[in-house]
Order: sequence, then structure tokens, then C-alpha cells
Amino acid sequence: MAVSERVNNQQSNSPKFRVLLLGGTAEAFALANKLAALSFDIISSLAGRTQNPKLPNTQTRIGGFGGVIGLKNYLTEQKFDYVIDATHPFAKKITENAINATKELAIPLLRLERKAWQPQAGDHWTFVNSEAEAASLLKPKSNCFLALGKQHISPFANRNDVNFIARMLEPADSAKKFNSIVQVIAKPTNSHDELRFLQKYQIDTIVCRNSGGKQSYQKLIAARYLALPVIMIQRAALPEIVTVETVEEAKRYLLDTRNRLKT
Repeated sequence: MAVSERVNNQQSNSPKFRVLLLGGTAEAFALANKLAALSFDIISSLAGRTQNPKLPNTQTRIGGFGGVIGLKNYLTEQKFDYVIDATHPFAKKITENAINATKELAIPLLRLERKAWQPQAGDHWTFVNSEAEAASLLKPKSNCFLALGKQHISPFANRNDVNFIARMLEPADSAKKFNSIVQVIAKPTNSHDELRFLQKYQIDTIVCRNSGGKQSYQKLIAARYLALPVIMIQRAALPEIVTVETVEEAKRYLLDTRNRLKT
């Protein structure tokens, strides 16, 4: 995908502290706007996989970098002082690229990653490490809710003995490969609506990724009420880097870092 850029009209009066924010999440959007209001010189980067994404009030680029080499070149050309990785907890590749590129260039990196969900009393979760492993555990003739997003349903296409209900923001081309699938174009809502959703489609199994976050958690509250089994895909292990879990923590960390550099 071609890279595009949008520049806002806000001018920075702060000392040079140029930040690349790898985004695409609600947390990245909120953090970008908070840092822009604090006069950080910030560029937000989005992968461009969603049509008409909500853009923060910062200079914004949309599109890939071209791997580690491309990211290194961009960081060097744009003279960034800091990188924040606030991508999705399962955006493993861009996170790995960010770790490698910043390490080679000796640019500080902060990871903003929302806390993973933990099972509560009444939950019936089975933990797996991949979509393929989740697909292998589905019972024949089950009505399975794929709460994964359009880019992650392909590994389930060969389960012709399962009825799938997939909820996503945009239709998936890979849905054509399925023997039985219903695509629901919608966002997660509250637990009461999620309960009605599960009952409407007679869901007996849920597959989701441990993305964390309040809004996506509502389906798990509904699943707990109905005592439904959940196949939970775990996050991949990453190298140890400086990580915070909230937007406010990230904002304070960047402010402290900028203040240290000014003294």
C-alpha cells in the first residue's frame, strides 16, 4: 500500500523531541492527541489496513515501512528521538521490527500495551498459541463465534464441519473459502447486547485473541453468564522492553524523558 501523509496545523513550540508513534489502536489515538496537546513533535503511523481510519490530531502517515531496513531508513531520515509502539498486542511483526530497528540505531523505544485478560470465576477458557491450534479444537457441528477480525479467520476455512459466525468491521475476502459462515459487520457493544448476539446465533463456542481492553471484554462477560467455552489465543512472547499498560503512564513517561533531556 502506498504511503500517504496528513499534516495538521498545530505548530510545536517545544525544544526538539521528535517522536514516531506506531499506532492503530484506541490507546495510540488517545496518546497521540495528548502528546500533541503537550507540544510534542509527533508523527503517528498507521498500517492502513482499515478503510477511513480515525486520525489523531497529529502529522500522520499511512502505510508500511518495508521491514526493518525501511523503518531504519525512515527513522534516520526523519531524525526521530523516540519511538512509541502502541500497536495491537498481536501486531507481532511491526513490534519486532521496531525493537530491531531502534536497537540498531540506539533510539529509545517505549511499548504501550494494554493488559491481557485473566480468567475469572465462572470462565471456561482453553488457552492456545495460534489460530490453527484453535481451529483444531473445535467440535464438529458447533456454532462458533470468531471474534478475530477479517485478517485472522483464514485458518478456520478448512473446518467444513463447523458453522462460523464472524464479526468484523469490514467484510473479509477469505470468507469465500468457508463452507458455512455468517459475516456480521459491527463493533462489540455492551454485555447485554453481546448476550443477545450470542443467543441469536446460538453460539456454543467462542474463539478470540487475548487482546485486552474493556470494550472487547464484554463478550466474555456474556460468555461467562451462558457458561460458554472460550478458546483464547495467547499473545506471543517478545523480547523484554520498557512497557507501560495505560495512556496516562505513557504520557508521564514521555514527559519525564523530555524533561530529563532539557536539563
